[in-house]
Amino acid sequence: DVYLYFEKDNRILNFDGSVVDLRDDNERHKQRIAINFEFPDGRDQNYFQQQIQKQEVKERQAEQMGFDW
Repeated sequence: DVYLYFEKDNRILNFDGSVVDLRDDNERHKQRIAINFEFPDGRDQNYFQQQIQKQEVKERQAEQMGFDW
């Protein structure tokens, strides 16, 4: 089981998933986790995909501005 909490929306997603890859970015002190997931509810899946896209945009913008995300 995977549980993700999105503080801004005070929303919890619960779905079945398995971790398929972990990547460390020691320079930035971050870790990326790849998860294969199965959502029982299409709305939750859409919400989750939107959150991923928002995060990717933020990271790209920060990199372009020279910030260490």
